[in-house]
Amino acid sequence: MGATVKQASLHYGAGEIVFFRGLVGLAMMALLMRVRGLPLATSVPAMHLWRSMAGVVSLCLWFHAIGGLPLGTAVTLNYMSSVWIAVFLMAGTLLPDGPAARARGVDGRVVLAVLTGFAGVALVLRPTIEQEQLWHGLCGLLSGLLAAIAYLQVAALGRAGELFVAELEARRLHAAGQPRLAERVQHVAATRGDGLGYDVLSFDEGGRERLIEVKTTAFGELTPFYVTRNEVARSEADAGQYHLYRLFDFRDRPRLFDLPGSISSRCDLEAVTFLARIA
Repeated sequence: MGATVKQASLHYGAGEIVFFRGLVGLAMMALLMRVRGLPLATSVPAMHLWRSMAGVVSLCLWFHAIGGLPLGTAVTLNYMSSVWIAVFLMAGTLLPDGPAARARGVDGRVVLAVLTGFAGVALVLRPTIEQEQLWHGLCGLLSGLLAAIAYLQVAALGRAGELFVAELEARRLHAAGQPRLAERVQHVAATRGDGLGYDVLSFDEGGRERLIEVKTTAFGELTPFYVTRNEVARSEADAGQYHLYRLFDFRDRPRLFDLPGSISSRCDLEAVTFLARIA
């Protein structure tokens, strides 16, 4: 794509290139959603708007940088997005669970892998920049930063269903006259990590813990979904407290149903991936 944009920048502005690139994508998306009978509406418009703004501005800046810099330099600056993501995660910012992210910390091995990967890209592309190209260089650097924000917003959108359920559980307990229990509802996938086998810690009216795994889809209620081995194991170990909330039609009018108990007793499980070791 970079080489094509470099050539197009000789004749068109960055805004024009971004517009027509987005127009093609929008047409394809609208056609696909029409075929599947899905609405373009969303239940989280603010999050989509923020992600879209960050993505569009990032693309405009990057395409502008490509027009004024050697291609290798522009690509390297845009690849800084992975480094920015590591920085944001370590700072615990730009996430719906910022303080919790800081408390969890970030695996140093992941940060080292990101930095090593960026160093490898820089060595291959060998970026160079002249004095008169500093403005374009700054645009390329900012494009990487905004691209990182857009990627993190995609992750936040993926958690929107979990946040929806956490808020729903808090409202349920408030309505049942249990405000103290409502305050203890936690989005544990954010505060403790994804390895617990469930996403939300809630309670029944008597104070007993309810371990809720959330599966979200924009499609219908019978759409198949993926579960991990860890989730299945947790549902069996704590079958009396475990609940799988199937959240569907999330874009249009979110609804859900509850599958309490072990997942294997409620669903037909089909193995679709395997861990392979050399014999």
